[in-house]
Order: sequence, then C-alpha cells, then structure tokens
Amino acid sequence: MADSDRWLHDYTAGLFDAGLPWCDGAQELLEALAAEGIPMALVTNTARSLTDRALKSIGHKYFAATVCGDEVARGKPAPDAYQRAATLLGLAPSACLAIEDSVTGTAAAEDAGCPVLVVPNDVAVPRGSRRHQISSLADVGVAELRRVFSELTSRCGERTA
Repeated sequence: MADSDRWLHDYTAGLFDAGLPWCDGAQELLEALAAEGIPMALVTNTARSLTDRALKSIGHKYFAATVCGDEVARGKPAPDAYQRAATLLGLAPSACLAIEDSVTGTAAAEDAGCPVLVVPNDVAVPRGSRRHQISSLADVGVAELRRVFSELTSRCGERTA
C-alpha cells in the first residue's frame, strides 16, 4: 500500500510539474479579483507537498492563504479547511464566497457557513439554498461574483458590511 501511495504521489507530482490546464475563465477571474485587491484563499484536499507544486503552475501570487487537506484535522467534506481559510483571511465564513467544483468541496464550504458558487467538473453537484450553479467561469467577472454573493446571502436572511 505504501508503495502504491508513493507511486501515485510521484505520478501526480510529475503531472503538476508539467503544468496544470486552466478551466475556461479561471485565470481571467483570478486576475480580475487580484486587480481589485480581493483576498483569496485556495482550499484543497490535496497534500501540501503536491499543492506547492501545483501553485508553481497556477501562481502563488493570487492567494493570500492556502489550506491543504493534510493541515486540518478533517479534510473535505468536513468544514475544517474552509473555516481555517476564513480565519486566515480574517473573515467570517459567511463573508466568503466559495467557488467549488465537487460534491465534497461544496458540502465542506456550505457546512463551514460559506455561500457557494458551484461550477461542476465531472460529477453533478446537488442544488441547495446556499448554492448557485453555473456551467463555466468563462465570462464571469467580479460584478457577477458580487451579485451571486448578494443573492445567496439575502436568500438566507444574512447581511454583510
């Protein structure tokens, strides 16, 4: 089992080192958010050693904080990583719009108290009152994220500054 784990880690590291492909609109959205000075956190179940390799491709510059699955007591679908990310950003989870592509990630963000923009990847993600679904980040800008955040928080009767 340990040999298989090492092989999988090494194989994944090689893929990350070769460069990660961008989902449509993701890089442009990160650039727009960074230009507006909006703090962002990367929340992943991936181990820190692999995440750091992935960030060489994606760019460390976008994220004020990163939280990896091996840095919290319980990974996704538990809320621990999102709660930690909000703390590192100095915000309440309810003040953070999570963007997720998976069932487990969406559950983790929602259970932490974050409204969630869901952009499903390969598996459909169930709808929910604190979730807004879109098929792609292409042509999504900061104004659209603010609108989605406002819609989701007002739907649940919350107010933010």
